[in-house]
Amino acid sequence: MSAFSDCTKLTDVINHSIMPQPITIYVFYNLDRSKCTLHVPEGSLNAYRNATAWKDFKPIVAIAGGSDDYALSVSTNSLSFIASGEQKSFTVTSNTNWTVVSSNTSWCTVSPASGSDNGTVTVTTAPNTTPNQPRTATITVSGTGVTAQTISVTQAAAEVTVDNVTVSPIGMTLVAGTLATVRATVTPAAANQNVTWSSGNPAIATVDNNGNVTGKAAGTTDITATAQGGKKASCEVKVISGTSAIEGTVQQSGYQPTEPIMVALYMQQATGFTSSVKSSVPAGYVQVAVTTPDATGKYRFANLPDGDYVVVVSVAGKESSSGAITLTPGANVPGVNFTLNESGTVTTNPAITRVSVSAAAAVKQGATLQFTVDVEAHGGVSANVTWSVAGKQSTATTVNSSGLLTVATDEKAETLTVTATSTVDLTKKGTATVSVQTVTGTDELFAPNLKIYPNPFVNVVQVIGADGCMLRVINSAGVAVHIQKTENTDEIIRLEHLPAGVYFFTFEKDGRTKTVKVVKE
Repeated sequence: MSAFSDCTKLTDVINHSIMPQPITIYVFYNLDRSKCTLHVPEGSLNAYRNATAWKDFKPIVAIAGGSDDYALSVSTNSLSFIASGEQKSFTVTSNTNWTVVSSNTSWCTVSPASGSDNGTVTVTTAPNTTPNQPRTATITVSGTGVTAQTISVTQAAAEVTVDNVTVSPIGMTLVAGTLATVRATVTPAAANQNVTWSSGNPAIATVDNNGNVTGKAAGTTDITATAQGGKKASCEVKVISGTSAIEGTVQQSGYQPTEPIMVALYMQQATGFTSSVKSSVPAGYVQVAVTTPDATGKYRFANLPDGDYVVVVSVAGKESSSGAITLTPGANVPGVNFTLNESGTVTTNPAITRVSVSAAAAVKQGATLQFTVDVEAHGGVSANVTWSVAGKQSTATTVNSSGLLTVATDEKAETLTVTATSTVDLTKKGTATVSVQTVTGTDELFAPNLKIYPNPFVNVVQVIGADGCMLRVINSAGVAVHIQKTENTDEIIRLEHLPAGVYFFTFEKDGRTKTVKVVKE
């Protein structure tokens, strides 16, 4: 069948069939269908565009409304390329002829530059050799009777090679639980300044993405900054830890600084990573911690090992030192206080000015003596003291936390020294001398038939020969933990409420005293 064979002047063909009819190539033999418009039902456009022989007509349009129904789309609207250059592709979906143009062909080219129907376009970028200057271009895809499509092209700037990376400081001492910052510098300045931080041993010290180092446990490790290209530099971090603490306040006396108040702690070390540069810090001291105030305005340094320290308060370029503070394991020094004066100078407040103990006295073997203390404290600091007794020859001679001295019946020393020491300032102490009187005469015959059994005991102990006495059970800390009167010659004492340990049974009657050591299991 060759109904339209050799109809070379034909410009339009109208076909009302919903489905394309099967035809051979001879039906439109010698007709240039690329220059002849095929009109078909509106809902059948795709069917004709894919049917043998019919699909060769250009264009194929809908009969209803006379629309040419051309379409053009691209698979992406942006492409990104690395600085060294590369190739990427996008697809064109269309039913008409199209062209592709790059806005900057000196470094961004496209292939092919034109096509028809669906197709793939390859974009090639040349290397970008300019540091710190990314570049852009626009690719435009256009066709007849359709809206042009654009694709944004971005290529990264050339990277500058890192020559070196350094850290500051190159070493530090840090108290466990506190934080310090290590800073990294990358050269040249035009190179990528980003670094990756890592810790050689996170159990000793950790580091975040900003170089903030936190001490975890005593030991030494390296904190390393790694720049682009693998260049590295390290800071040696020594973490120290202990059981002591220092705390205090910064008081303002009519002076309100706009700059932040800095409170730093320096520790004396035989060898340090850096020398002190502050005028208020003696040589040989290195900074080990910086702290900020808590909700009550108090500055506190904890986890400190024993040693000599200096606290430095600074504001607006002015600074003041606390003077040397000596810590022993477990010590707590809560009285390091400073005042900011109206002139802006920083001064240290003396926290404790005096500690005195009640006058010297005499005490018999086996007896007790209560001491009192007077502490002159300033700035709201603690007036607490610790008690101690020196010169004793018996381990049973003690002084408790309230200042009660208990002299053992076997104490051989003629004099004892009782001392009260300020917990704020260990240099502030008060003392009293005690004369120990040996028990003689009838005192030695007091309760001669006294028996306590079993010894050791578990919960119940039997006392014989102490009728009419006042019994005080005193623990190893010198505290009376049980008091009762022994009315009978044979008395049962129940002590289930006491923990196991060493106790001293002190019997008192008519001014005479006898003490017996007893063990509870």
